[in-house]
Amino acid sequence: MNKSLLITALGLFLASVTVTEKAGAETGLSAHDSTSEEERSDSDAPVMDDRYYLAPFGTFIKTGGDRNAQDGAGAGLGVGRVINAYLNIEIRGFWQGYQANGYPNYKESYKTLPWNHGSNNLQGGTVDFQYYFSRDTLAPYAVFGLGAMNTSYLGSLDWPPFDGDSAGTNVSFVFEAGAGLTYEVADNFLLRGDVRYRGDTAPSNFSGSEVAVVNDLLVNFGFVIPIGDKPGTVARN
Repeated sequence: MNKSLLITALGLFLASVTVTEKAGAETGLSAHDSTSEEERSDSDAPVMDDRYYLAPFGTFIKTGGDRNAQDGAGAGLGVGRVINAYLNIEIRGFWQGYQANGYPNYKESYKTLPWNHGSNNLQGGTVDFQYYFSRDTLAPYAVFGLGAMNTSYLGSLDWPPFDGDSAGTNVSFVFEAGAGLTYEVADNFLLRGDVRYRGDTAPSNFSGSEVAVVNDLLVNFGFVIPIGDKPGTVARN
């Protein structure tokens, strides 16, 4: 009887060990399969392109009426980075110039001042916040920028505060808002263009000015050169 009980107990023990080993093997296989699925999922997920980039551009400027000037042109360079799926932040420097028709119309009395000819130069910089609606090959975006600009009133401007190259300058606060598009030609080359409204607070620097802000329309076109390899490119190759 004792011998039968011993044999039965031994059989149950061996059976339980076998079941445990089998369950462990199945569990290990499931964990392996889960890890493989996660790895495959990670490898298939899109990788965000968060590289720094350079962005040279040219500008056509449609001058506001109070500038009393002809349309002009300019150029500049931006340095930026993709922050996330929607936002780029970019620091831009620029130079622009246009031919003046006379003194700016900041005051009614300026319109009667004697004047021959001259050109105005604008140098400045902005910090851009670009919101992208998508990151497809053709990507539309909205942009808002804040910065400062130095205006040089050149030519035969002999009446204070525009008298000569040295005195005829002032620094003003500027803000820009607009919309644009980028087109990805290759991993390291994109075309980009936008149209912007610019408000320039230069008139506020002149005592008794009858104008608070000068309004300009800017049309920019250039290209974007990302620095380094596009994320995910090496893995795909």
